[in-house]
Amino acid sequence: MASKPTRPVDILTLMGLLAGQFGAASWDTWRAVLRAAHALPLSPDERATVETLTKRTVLPGAPVRELWLLLGRRSGKSIIAALLAVYATCCRVYKLAAGEVGVFMIIASDRLQARIIKRYISGLLKSHPSLHALLDRETADAIWLTNGLCIEIHTCSHRTTRGYTCIGAALDEVAFWDSDDGSANPDHEVLVALRAAMASVPEAMLIGLTSVYARRGEVWRMYDTHFGKDTSAEVLVVNGPTLTFNPTIRPSIIDAARADDPQAAATEFDAQFRRDLEAYLSRDVLDTCRVPDHFELPPLT
Repeated sequence: MASKPTRPVDILTLMGLLAGQFGAASWDTWRAVLRAAHALPLSPDERATVETLTKRTVLPGAPVRELWLLLGRRSGKSIIAALLAVYATCCRVYKLAAGEVGVFMIIASDRLQARIIKRYISGLLKSHPSLHALLDRETADAIWLTNGLCIEIHTCSHRTTRGYTCIGAALDEVAFWDSDDGSANPDHEVLVALRAAMASVPEAMLIGLTSVYARRGEVWRMYDTHFGKDTSAEVLVVNGPTLTFNPTIRPSIIDAARADDPQAAATEFDAQFRRDLEAYLSRDVLDTCRVPDHFELPPLT
């Protein structure tokens, strides 16, 4: 009989348990971000790093409900999402009703995309005996654990995310979700359904991980609403370039991309929203005409 699995007390302890994957100094920026998201103590250098990446001076005092990672390509977003999924399902205890199943969802534009994170999760679970002991069975679309929790992959449809008790979710490349049913805003509808599914689980965390694109949709709305806002207690938006999160990438690769297409490289590797994909009137132009906190104004005479 397998020994009772050890339950790490926080996300950094889990990273230490998986030191073969996350032990290198190249993960230091990620360690700082995860500390901030879970309201763990930060060193002065870590705090400076997080303040730079969030443009905040006041960080959340409790674990956030939503962590939005708007980062350059090859930053390590997918494996960090897998780490958070393992933490949510293997290292926490939830109050669920008899017969109720807590599900951690991996949501992407299609199942092939979602399986990337699922493969990382499977690999992390099998990389340490105390985690492997929790693995019950695995199918193409789900991983069942001996504690009764489940990790499932889903496509970005608000219909398929209803009816679940969601203990967490990873939204992969949400800036690039397309509608599967003709609806205008699939990202918004999925988020509405997910937040409702997570409402009865106080510990649940929604993780939005994506490269950035145009200044529209839910990714832009979360950035515009919460990035750099010290008053956002339950949402942390992190925006940073590839090399900050993954210094193992050769700078010459990014330099070549900039030389070939500066605008595309700024989006792909520097995580800057594109300004060349605006509507007829750009957001900047509209903002100059808007009076904050007013829905109507008296006519001018």
